[in-house]
Amino acid sequence: MDYLTRLDPRSKMLFTVFIITGVLLVDRFHFIYLLSFIGFLLFLTIFSGKNFTYYIVYLLKIYPMIFLITFLLPFQSAAGQSDKLIVLKQFNIYKSGILNFTIINLKYIAIVLCTLLWTTTTPLDRIIKGFEILGIPDWFLSVMTFMMRMIYLLKDEIGKMHRAFQSRYISLPYFSKVKILAQMSGIYFVRVVGRSEQSYSSMISRGFTGRCPSSVKLNWQFQDSLLTFSGFLFTALILILQ
Repeated sequence: MDYLTRLDPRSKMLFTVFIITGVLLVDRFHFIYLLSFIGFLLFLTIFSGKNFTYYIVYLLKIYPMIFLITFLLPFQSAAGQSDKLIVLKQFNIYKSGILNFTIINLKYIAIVLCTLLWTTTTPLDRIIKGFEILGIPDWFLSVMTFMMRMIYLLKDEIGKMHRAFQSRYISLPYFSKVKILAQMSGIYFVRVVGRSEQSYSSMISRGFTGRCPSSVKLNWQFQDSLLTFSGFLFTALILILQ
Protein backbone atom coordinates (compact mmCIF):
# COMPACT_ATOMS: atom_id res chain seq x y z
CA MET A 1 0.00 0.00 0.00
CA ASP A 2 1.57 3.27 -1.13
CA TYR A 3 -1.14 5.71 -0.03
CA LEU A 4 1.43 8.14 1.39
CA THR A 5 3.25 8.31 -1.94
CA ARG A 6 0.10 9.58 -3.67
CA LEU A 7 -0.57 12.36 -1.16
CA ASP A 8 0.17 16.03 -1.70
CA PRO A 9 3.69 16.86 -0.41
CA ARG A 10 2.30 19.93 1.37
CA SER A 11 0.17 17.73 3.63
CA LYS A 12 3.21 15.60 4.49
CA MET A 13 5.26 18.72 5.21
CA LEU A 14 2.62 20.05 7.60
CA PHE A 15 2.26 16.62 9.20
CA THR A 16 6.03 16.48 9.72
CA VAL A 17 6.05 19.96 11.29
CA PHE A 18 3.27 19.00 13.73
CA ILE A 19 4.92 15.73 14.75
CA ILE A 20 8.43 17.18 15.19
CA THR A 21 7.03 20.11 17.18
CA GLY A 22 5.18 17.67 19.46
CA VAL A 23 8.29 15.50 19.91
CA LEU A 24 10.40 18.51 20.88
CA LEU A 25 7.80 19.76 23.37
CA VAL A 26 7.34 16.45 25.21
CA ASP A 27 8.52 16.73 28.81
CA ARG A 28 11.68 14.81 29.78
CA PHE A 29 9.79 12.68 32.34
CA HIS A 30 7.16 11.42 29.90
CA PHE A 31 9.13 9.11 27.63
CA ILE A 32 6.01 6.95 27.20
CA TYR A 33 4.59 9.72 25.00
CA LEU A 34 7.71 9.65 22.85
CA LEU A 35 7.16 5.92 22.39
CA SER A 36 3.60 6.80 21.32
CA PHE A 37 4.96 9.11 18.62
CA ILE A 38 7.34 6.41 17.40
CA GLY A 39 4.57 3.82 17.42
CA PHE A 40 2.28 6.16 15.47
CA LEU A 41 4.98 6.74 12.85
CA LEU A 42 5.76 3.03 12.59
CA PHE A 43 2.06 2.40 12.02
CA LEU A 44 2.10 4.89 9.13
CA THR A 45 4.95 3.00 7.48
CA ILE A 46 2.32 0.39 6.55
CA PHE A 47 0.90 2.93 4.07
CA SER A 48 4.27 4.05 2.66
CA GLY A 49 4.61 1.29 0.07
CA LYS A 50 7.93 0.19 1.59
CA ASN A 51 8.77 -2.74 3.80
CA PHE A 52 8.81 -2.13 7.55
CA THR A 53 12.41 -3.38 7.72
CA TYR A 54 13.42 -0.69 5.20
CA TYR A 55 12.97 2.00 7.87
CA ILE A 56 14.53 -0.12 10.60
CA VAL A 57 17.67 -0.59 8.49
CA TYR A 58 17.81 3.15 7.81
CA LEU A 59 17.51 3.91 11.52
CA LEU A 60 20.26 1.43 12.34
CA LYS A 61 22.54 3.16 9.83
CA ILE A 62 21.89 6.58 11.34
CA TYR A 63 21.77 5.58 15.02
CA PRO A 64 25.58 5.28 15.56
CA MET A 65 25.82 9.03 14.93
CA ILE A 66 23.00 9.66 17.45
CA PHE A 67 24.72 7.40 19.99
CA LEU A 68 28.04 9.18 19.46
CA ILE A 69 26.39 12.50 20.35
CA THR A 70 24.66 11.22 23.48
CA PHE A 71 26.74 8.36 24.91
CA LEU A 72 28.37 10.58 27.59
CA LEU A 73 25.04 11.69 29.08
CA PRO A 74 24.75 8.79 31.61
CA PHE A 75 28.00 10.01 33.20
CA GLN A 76 26.56 13.48 33.86
CA SER A 77 24.18 14.33 36.68
CA ALA A 78 21.69 17.15 37.09
CA ALA A 79 21.05 16.31 40.76
CA GLY A 80 24.54 16.03 42.24
CA GLN A 81 26.34 13.08 43.81
CA SER A 82 23.17 11.76 45.46
CA ASP A 83 21.98 10.72 42.01
CA LYS A 84 24.56 7.93 41.62
CA LEU A 85 23.29 4.63 40.29
CA ILE A 86 26.46 2.66 39.44
CA VAL A 87 30.09 3.32 40.36
CA LEU A 88 32.71 1.96 37.96
CA LYS A 89 36.16 2.83 39.38
CA GLN A 90 36.49 6.55 38.58
CA PHE A 91 33.30 6.75 36.52
CA ASN A 92 29.84 7.29 37.97
CA ILE A 93 26.61 6.52 36.16
CA TYR A 94 23.67 8.65 37.25
CA LYS A 95 19.91 8.09 37.13
CA SER A 96 19.23 11.53 35.66
CA GLY A 97 21.95 10.95 33.07
CA ILE A 98 20.36 7.69 31.94
CA LEU A 99 16.99 9.44 31.79
CA ASN A 100 18.41 12.24 29.63
CA PHE A 101 20.14 9.69 27.41
CA THR A 102 16.88 7.76 26.91
CA ILE A 103 14.75 10.85 26.24
CA ILE A 104 17.16 12.46 23.76
CA ASN A 105 17.68 9.18 21.90
CA LEU A 106 13.94 8.63 21.60
CA LYS A 107 13.45 12.18 20.34
CA TYR A 108 16.20 11.76 17.76
CA ILE A 109 14.70 8.46 16.59
CA ALA A 110 11.20 9.94 16.31
CA ILE A 111 12.43 12.97 14.33
CA VAL A 112 14.57 10.87 11.99
CA LEU A 113 11.74 8.39 11.41
CA CYS A 114 9.27 11.18 10.68
CA THR A 115 11.69 12.81 8.23
CA LEU A 116 12.35 9.47 6.52
CA LEU A 117 8.63 8.83 6.23
CA TRP A 118 8.21 12.15 4.42
CA THR A 119 11.26 12.07 2.15
CA THR A 120 11.10 8.40 1.10
CA THR A 121 7.47 8.68 -0.02
CA THR A 122 7.86 11.96 -1.94
CA PRO A 123 9.91 12.41 -5.14
CA LEU A 124 12.31 15.35 -5.13
CA ASP A 125 10.44 17.29 -7.84
CA ARG A 126 7.22 17.14 -5.78
CA ILE A 127 9.08 18.26 -2.65
CA ILE A 128 10.47 21.24 -4.57
CA LYS A 129 7.02 22.09 -5.95
CA GLY A 130 5.50 21.86 -2.48
CA PHE A 131 8.14 24.21 -1.07
CA GLU A 132 7.53 26.60 -3.96
CA ILE A 133 3.77 26.77 -3.30
CA LEU A 134 4.38 27.28 0.42
CA GLY A 135 6.46 30.37 -0.42
CA ILE A 136 10.01 29.12 0.15
CA PRO A 137 12.50 31.54 -1.54
CA ASP A 138 13.69 30.61 -5.04
CA TRP A 139 17.36 30.74 -4.05
CA PHE A 140 16.79 28.04 -1.41
CA LEU A 141 14.99 25.80 -3.92
CA SER A 142 17.78 26.30 -6.47
CA VAL A 143 20.47 25.39 -3.93
CA MET A 144 18.47 22.34 -2.82
CA THR A 145 17.98 21.13 -6.40
CA PHE A 146 21.63 21.68 -7.29
CA MET A 147 22.80 19.96 -4.09
CA MET A 148 20.65 16.88 -4.67
CA ARG A 149 21.92 16.61 -8.24
CA MET A 150 25.52 16.95 -7.09
CA ILE A 151 25.15 14.15 -4.53
CA TYR A 152 24.55 11.62 -7.31
CA LEU A 153 27.40 13.05 -9.42
CA LEU A 154 29.86 12.91 -6.51
CA LYS A 155 28.79 9.38 -5.64
CA ASP A 156 29.41 8.35 -9.23
CA GLU A 157 32.81 10.08 -9.25
CA ILE A 158 34.04 8.41 -6.09
CA GLY A 159 32.79 5.06 -7.39
CA LYS A 160 34.93 5.45 -10.52
CA MET A 161 38.01 6.32 -8.47
CA HIS A 162 37.43 3.37 -6.13
CA ARG A 163 37.14 0.93 -9.04
CA ALA A 164 40.30 2.38 -10.62
CA PHE A 165 42.18 1.96 -7.34
CA GLN A 166 41.06 -1.66 -6.94
CA SER A 167 41.98 -2.56 -10.52
CA ARG A 168 45.52 -1.17 -10.21
CA TYR A 169 46.54 -2.04 -6.65
CA ILE A 170 45.70 -5.56 -5.55
CA SER A 171 48.10 -5.88 -2.64
CA LEU A 172 49.94 -2.96 -1.05
CA PRO A 173 51.51 -2.19 2.34
CA TYR A 174 49.28 -0.20 4.69
CA PHE A 175 51.48 2.91 4.50
CA SER A 176 51.36 2.90 0.69
CA LYS A 177 47.57 2.63 0.73
CA VAL A 178 47.30 5.63 3.07
CA LYS A 179 49.64 7.65 0.84
CA ILE A 180 47.66 6.81 -2.30
CA LEU A 181 44.33 7.57 -0.61
CA ALA A 182 45.68 10.97 0.47
CA GLN A 183 46.64 11.72 -3.14
CA MET A 184 43.23 10.51 -4.33
CA SER A 185 41.54 12.90 -1.90
CA GLY A 186 43.23 15.87 -3.57
CA ILE A 187 42.31 14.60 -7.03
CA TYR A 188 38.73 14.01 -5.90
CA PHE A 189 38.45 17.60 -4.62
CA VAL A 190 39.65 18.95 -8.00
CA ARG A 191 37.16 16.74 -9.84
CA VAL A 192 34.34 17.86 -7.54
CA VAL A 193 35.03 21.51 -8.38
CA GLY A 194 35.14 20.66 -12.08
CA ARG A 195 31.90 18.68 -12.02
CA SER A 196 30.10 21.43 -10.11
CA GLU A 197 31.19 24.04 -12.67
CA GLN A 198 30.07 21.76 -15.52
CA SER A 199 26.68 21.19 -13.88
CA TYR A 200 26.13 24.90 -13.35
CA SER A 201 27.15 25.70 -16.93
CA SER A 202 24.72 23.05 -18.16
CA MET A 203 21.93 24.63 -16.12
CA ILE A 204 22.70 28.10 -17.52
CA SER A 205 22.77 26.80 -21.11
CA ARG A 206 19.30 25.31 -20.58
CA GLY A 207 17.78 28.60 -19.48
CA PHE A 208 18.29 28.56 -15.72
CA THR A 209 17.71 32.09 -14.34
CA GLY A 210 17.68 31.47 -10.61
CA ARG A 211 14.37 29.60 -10.50
CA CYS A 212 13.81 25.94 -11.22
CA PRO A 213 10.87 25.47 -13.63
CA SER A 214 8.59 22.56 -12.84
CA SER A 215 5.74 20.88 -14.69
CA VAL A 216 4.51 19.11 -11.54
CA LYS A 217 0.90 19.87 -10.58
CA LEU A 218 -0.32 19.28 -7.04
CA ASN A 219 -3.88 18.51 -6.07
CA TRP A 220 -5.02 18.73 -2.44
CA GLN A 221 -7.58 16.04 -1.65
CA PHE A 222 -9.54 14.78 1.33
CA GLN A 223 -6.81 12.28 2.22
CA ASP A 224 -4.34 15.17 2.54
CA SER A 225 -6.63 16.98 4.97
CA LEU A 226 -7.04 13.73 6.91
CA LEU A 227 -3.27 13.23 7.26
CA THR A 228 -2.67 16.83 8.30
CA PHE A 229 -5.52 16.77 10.82
CA SER A 230 -4.37 13.43 12.26
CA GLY A 231 -0.87 14.83 12.84
CA PHE A 232 -2.27 17.95 14.50
CA LEU A 233 -4.79 16.00 16.60
CA PHE A 234 -2.27 13.39 17.75
CA THR A 235 0.26 16.05 18.73
CA ALA A 236 -2.32 18.17 20.53
CA LEU A 237 -3.63 15.12 22.42
CA ILE A 238 -0.15 14.13 23.61
CA LEU A 239 0.70 17.65 24.75
CA ILE A 240 -2.59 17.95 26.64
CA LEU A 241 -2.14 14.60 28.39
CA GLN A 242 1.42 15.12 29.56
